[in-house]
Amino acid sequence: MKIITKEVEEAHHKAVLQGVTIGGIAGLIGGWAGVLVASKRWAGVRNLTLPMKAFLVTSTATFTGIIAADHGSRSFEKSQRTDIEFLKDRESRLRQEELAEMSVRDRIFEFARQEKYKIVGATWLASMFGSFALVSRSPYLTGAQKIVQARVYAQGLTLAVLWRHGGI
Repeated sequence: MKIITKEVEEAHHKAVLQGVTIGGIAGLIGGWAGVLVASKRWAGVRNLTLPMKAFLVTSTATFTGIIAADHGSRSFEKSQRTDIEFLKDRESRLRQEELAEMSVRDRIFEFARQEKYKIVGATWLASMFGSFALVSRSPYLTGAQKIVQARVYAQGLTLAVLWRHGGI
């Protein structure tokens, strides 16, 4: 177990708070813009209640805030390892050589390992829009049923992506 000083702990906390703040604000802006655009485009979104629209905006902010906090924490950890700077240069050179020797398939899997949050988030967002577009064609479902059905399909696809990432 690594023993850290109070100053290092406070600096790490500050880096995480900075990341979550930037990510949360970006998520609020993005979620708000998404709800506005979707409200103008689709009647189903326009007819959502205010609490449901607020949930869509805040859940986007929460998601991006968590990811940004994680990136802030990892960036801080990398910046604190200055005592082995010469090893980092060697490590990056070896990493470049390793990537050059990898097949395209292996490089894709490596990218997927490093960017798993972004892939899962983009898959969820795309599956929500795609499944809603598919379900909205049904004349037999009400607006609320269409939203629930689209969410269920998107949740299933997201779970499949998460399950697949567990195997990588």
